[in-house]
Amino acid sequence: MRGVTTAAPSPHTSSADSPAPPASPGFLLDHGVAALALLSVTAGLLHATVVEPHRGHGIVATLFTVAAVFQIAWGALVLAKPGRPVIALGVVANLAFAGAWVLTRTTGIGFIDGFQEVEVVGFTDAAITGLEVALVGLGALRLVSPARRLWPAGSFGGASFVAVGLVVALVGVQGAVNASDHSAPGHHDATGAGHEGAAQEGAAHEGAGHEGAGHEGAGHEGAGHGGGGHGDLDIDTEAATPEEEAAAMELLTETKEVLWQWNDEQARYDAGFRSIGDGPTGTEHEVNWNWIDDGVTLDPDKPESLVFRVEPDGTKVLEAAMFMAEPGASDEEIPDVGGPITQWHIHNNLCFSPAQEVDGFPQRRVVGLTNAEGTCDNGEYLEPHAPMLHVWVVPHKCGPFSSLEGVGAGQAVTEERDPNADPACQHSE
Repeated sequence: MRGVTTAAPSPHTSSADSPAPPASPGFLLDHGVAALALLSVTAGLLHATVVEPHRGHGIVATLFTVAAVFQIAWGALVLAKPGRPVIALGVVANLAFAGAWVLTRTTGIGFIDGFQEVEVVGFTDAAITGLEVALVGLGALRLVSPARRLWPAGSFGGASFVAVGLVVALVGVQGAVNASDHSAPGHHDATGAGHEGAAQEGAAHEGAGHEGAGHEGAGHEGAGHGGGGHGDLDIDTEAATPEEEAAAMELLTETKEVLWQWNDEQARYDAGFRSIGDGPTGTEHEVNWNWIDDGVTLDPDKPESLVFRVEPDGTKVLEAAMFMAEPGASDEEIPDVGGPITQWHIHNNLCFSPAQEVDGFPQRRVVGLTNAEGTCDNGEYLEPHAPMLHVWVVPHKCGPFSSLEGVGAGQAVTEERDPNADPACQHSE
């Protein structure tokens, strides 16, 4: 019987006859790298939302544009080439972005036009910085242990990545919404916001004028066409003379009839109203600095300041006019409209950023409160003070001419005290 020989495998054997090598995973399967890209792109998109509101604030808009372009481009680059040099570039750049944010919230950056003054934390800027810090941490871990898997494998890794992606998306959407707290048309800032701040804690209870503004509003209706009568805003007039009551009611009625025109955001901006940056407190003041010392007082067509309630979604509801007498006006020079019904007051504890021209009109922002010595550690202390009078066009627990929610801040001018008023709502001496 002849032997059986076995032929050696031919180098030309069909690949169909040999087991295929294991497929190498694509870069999208590396959830750690994908997370770096997601964090960077989201931060870049949020930076883009606060560019327009910062036009006119030194070079801030340009810097935010550069940051947005870099972060979005780097997010794409790290997906395509997730090597150590690319990841190191992202870590260093985002560490610099986050460090700059810390400086703007603690000391200011004196050599950058637009970042000289200390700003407060808003949701959008905090969200951006949180994304940057997360990217720095994840990227640094990748650099230190390049062979280490940054994300769990398998179905759990995929599910956890989707969950993180949803959280990042929610933060990004809310940050974009809150970026509407800026003062440019169509916006509001956070950087609340964006990367723009507003008053420090307590500034929501301050006035404006040659000082600034803010205190809590009330009610749920915006300014409308309707006129005001004696009873519709629950005003106590027992301590006033008939003439004082008539004058107060005339001012209230006229303000309610006219103030609605300033619901138009573009019209306000074109007229010169600029936010003092207190939107993140829940109450925002827009001040027309050119109208403060124009010789016109108590004119609803030319209110020196407007007071808005800021909803959680960034929507602003017009609630009051804040009229201002000439800066430095004595008690005798202040218009005596309404006697004890109305409450003229001043505020002498606010610190402001230097005046900037924003689209042809001046703007200042509240950057803090005075210290124990009555001076400003940051910003400028403005005087002489301008006496102020609020006229609320929505229901207010202290009446339509209330100056504050309780004696929160500021000082009343010397005028007759209403003996029938709630002590928590009384600010006259």
